[in-house]
Amino acid sequence: MAEQVLRDMNLSSDEFSRLKTCMKDPKFMELLSEYAKEISQPGSKEEAEAYLKMAEERSSFSMEGKDLIIPVAGFCVKTKNKKNNKKVFINICHTTNIDKPTSFTHSGKGEQWSIPYSLGPARNDVDKAGGECEVYDFVVNEEAHERAMKNNRFKRFLAETAIENIQKQRGVELSEEFILPKLKYKGHSGNPKMQTVRKTSASEQANTEKEVSSKSRAGEKPSSDSVPDVKELASKEVKPSYEFIYRDDLDLGKFWTDKAVLPNGNQKPKMIVLRVDLPEVQTSSEVELEVTNSDVSLYVPEKYKLKVQTAHPVDFKNARAQFDRNRRRLEVVMPTC
Repeated sequence: MAEQVLRDMNLSSDEFSRLKTCMKDPKFMELLSEYAKEISQPGSKEEAEAYLKMAEERSSFSMEGKDLIIPVAGFCVKTKNKKNNKKVFINICHTTNIDKPTSFTHSGKGEQWSIPYSLGPARNDVDKAGGECEVYDFVVNEEAHERAMKNNRFKRFLAETAIENIQKQRGVELSEEFILPKLKYKGHSGNPKMQTVRKTSASEQANTEKEVSSKSRAGEKPSSDSVPDVKELASKEVKPSYEFIYRDDLDLGKFWTDKAVLPNGNQKPKMIVLRVDLPEVQTSSEVELEVTNSDVSLYVPEKYKLKVQTAHPVDFKNARAQFDRNRRRLEVVMPTC
């Protein structure tokens, strides 16, 4: 019966063979069954996608050069979206698979911290009153979390860091005022979502550099509600948030929420799509874009700078780009060679 269902889907012979093989795997079927149950329940779209992504990774995707991380819940930050006034919950999670935070003195004024992190996609949820809210998972190394648990000043510093980087990476405007509710994690399942991160050096990982006031460095004990004197290092261009989507006949790319999930070398997609979030850009005329057969370069003077390699050679002569002014997002579609 299952085989007939696959045939009715009008798949190619290769797709039919791959799915048929996957369906012989008990673990795959278990995940697929969970997916079917979850997707029938209201408000569970993200949970269903997580199961599907896990099934895809276990059946046909390579993790070479990447780490699959299952973050641990830490503490929660509650603020609000200034545009729609919705509540926003930021889950500060931790793992050992992200580089440790580092610190050094800067200009003799204070202690500067570099905090590598991984930011998950935004998702919708509801608060206790049933109102809609937005949720983000912000993952740091466990040492950053441990320091936050021991030092309230650093905890609030980490919360501010998460808020500022979510605004930059996701193009949203959040209130600088926040509270730290007695909640370890906000989400349907109560557990952090899986994420994948590239196995890179600390300098290549997404990170934020901040300066903590000299009072904290000197050991002055702050009050429980004090906030660090935080200053961001000046930088003309920043690396924007981006993701790759890989399209073939089956178009599994629509299920991928993590830019680090790539197909393996034996499964060349028909199209590679690069999506870049540019919240500070008004029109496409501001963007300088160059596409070659192996990489894409983007430059917006005094705002953004990005250069990324494609997983497969592309037909750059037939590549096309479109800027969505509402979402402030550039999409580059490239056929593979």
